[in-house]
Amino acid sequence: MKSTTPNESAIAALNSAAAVTMVGSVPGVDVWESTAVIRGELPSLPMLPELPARGPGADMVGRTMALLAGVSSEFAVTTTPTGWRLAGHLSSALPGSMRRASAWLGEDLDAAENSFADYSGCYKVQLVGPWTLAACVDLPHGDRLLRDRGAVSDLQAALVQASVTFLSTLQRRLPNAKFLLQFDEPMVDRVLEGSVPTPSGFSAYSPVERPIAIAALARCVEAVQQWGAISGIHSCATTAPLGLMQEAGFPFISLDLTMLSQLSRHERDAVDEQFGALFDADRLLFAGLGVDLERRSAPERTLVPLSDLLARLAIDPVTLLGQVVLTPTCGLAGVGTLANVRAVISELSAAGRLLRDERVDIEEGDRR
Repeated sequence: MKSTTPNESAIAALNSAAAVTMVGSVPGVDVWESTAVIRGELPSLPMLPELPARGPGADMVGRTMALLAGVSSEFAVTTTPTGWRLAGHLSSALPGSMRRASAWLGEDLDAAENSFADYSGCYKVQLVGPWTLAACVDLPHGDRLLRDRGAVSDLQAALVQASVTFLSTLQRRLPNAKFLLQFDEPMVDRVLEGSVPTPSGFSAYSPVERPIAIAALARCVEAVQQWGAISGIHSCATTAPLGLMQEAGFPFISLDLTMLSQLSRHERDAVDEQFGALFDADRLLFAGLGVDLERRSAPERTLVPLSDLLARLAIDPVTLLGQVVLTPTCGLAGVGTLANVRAVISELSAAGRLLRDERVDIEEGDRR
């Protein structure tokens, strides 16, 4: 009997058929209202929302660092004019920013439990990945954590532990759900390129070697898989390192497909080959598609980045429905209102229905 790979298991667990979900952030400050929208609008793949408008600690970096501070107070952070900085001391009393972050996350989980306590499908949650954390958080003296390889290694180990603890907490709240843990890595391409600027802005940190970058991400994949969840990675960068993400072993990869139009022909050919390898390896693609809120588009137009990609690969879209999830290009914190969130989801859902209807038409034609 053929054994099932982690990627095949992920496809089977999600049973996507062009399901729709969101990347992470939403507008507003009321998580109960946001969770109600998610419950109503994302039946196939709901997710735990992030509400950065509440303030520092509700953002994705602050939330993730609060979980790391729960592993060790060494990773407690305080706010700075430009972001986050390690507090620089070990203490049982966490900084106020970390206490607020933990309180907000607790409220988020309360809302999720209220709406999804009996939910038995897949449920997505998000944390910031190790390289974006290292590029965004400052050491106590002001340099980015990325400067100190020893500190980076410690942070990565704490993130692995925090991820497992987070999943265990979620399981107690939603005992019947199957979890997808998405690591957000919007900075990983810049870490690899060596283009993360120093505080002065006159230089940049040395690039991280590809094998080192892969190894850190692979540890996250392994920990999540051993726990029993499905890991994934998201990047909305124009030059997201798709090959590296695959080498790290993520069963699902979330990308902004509209960025493909900005690549040169040579660059796009290389990326297309990597997408072909993704589908051949039975990975899930979370396809980020653009939605124009001012001018509602037909589903065919919304699907153009995905349709064009599959056409270049000579792949019939209906054969890949189980490997595709439709998402916005990035978080939706900037769309203004939850009504606009509903509008985005509505357009993506229409695109998903179009793909599924095409499959039904083909199946009915075969029967005739």
